[in-house]
Amino acid sequence: MSLAIAQGTGLFVPQKHGLKPRSAATPDRRGFACFYRVSEDALFLERLQLALPYKEQLLVQAGRGPLLLGLSARVEPEGRLRVLYSDMHAPVQFSGGMLLGDGYIHALALHGRELQLRRTTIHPAFEWREVHELIFEMGRLVEAQDCSEAVVRIREHLASEQFEPGSPEWQAAHATLVAQAFRVDYGLPALSSPSSWIR
Repeated sequence: MSLAIAQGTGLFVPQKHGLKPRSAATPDRRGFACFYRVSEDALFLERLQLALPYKEQLLVQAGRGPLLLGLSARVEPEGRLRVLYSDMHAPVQFSGGMLLGDGYIHALALHGRELQLRRTTIHPAFEWREVHELIFEMGRLVEAQDCSEAVVRIREHLASEQFEPGSPEWQAAHATLVAQAFRVDYGLPALSSPSSWIR
């Protein structure tokens, strides 16, 4: 599943470990992608892919690249995020909420008011057919809920003829329905990150 949005503190940031990814064609242009796993109700970073300058990639290939949590990286033959740290299983002390999505809804498959909704909406959860919310405290999973049906109802309601997408009435309904659907207030995309995954 992809991490649609997170609100909280403690997710992995390469810069805090001395790594300096360069902007790349990830959806949010951060130049890195994290792969997380929930295991025995705890959150772990399993893999990190990032874009490093060519000179640094050569150092990695020569076995002289930067260590991350005691691990060496390798360079993949293809892709924009070619530097890979794998088999990490590093605990992540995240506190807050995450919305995970599966079954991304491509705009090309939408039409009419649904397409207007997609162009107008500000909440990334609406872009997925399946949505789950996970709540963590210091890396421990304390709550999990399937929000998929609630998100479907919100999409249907906001795409109905009752509101003009983007109008003040539509925005008020949007805010009310989102507040009812999720335990955490995700607000605007704070850590919107389709380039992060969780298993």
